Amino acid sequence: MSMAMSSLQIGLAVAGGLVLAAVVAHGAWTSRKNAPLQAQPEEPFAPSRQIDPTLGGMMPNLPPLTSPFPPPTASPCWMR
Repeated sequence: MSMAMSSLQIGLAVAGGLVLAAVVAHGAWTSRKNAPLQAQPEEPFAPSRQIDPTLGGMMPNLPPLTSPFPPPTASPCWMR
């Protein structure tokens, strides 16, 4: 039995090494792609950029909301 490797064995060893390297590279790429993103720090608002949340008296004077239905007088059937 000869200890020298045939060209078939050398070719298969090279192909196996390339497949192994491709699997490792794909795993590293997928892991990096699916990693959680780092939050970007927000710039603090300058006092001149703040917006007043009020409407400055632009709301009309509306009456309070009332229901068109009379208030319930009896308790619901499931509470009896």
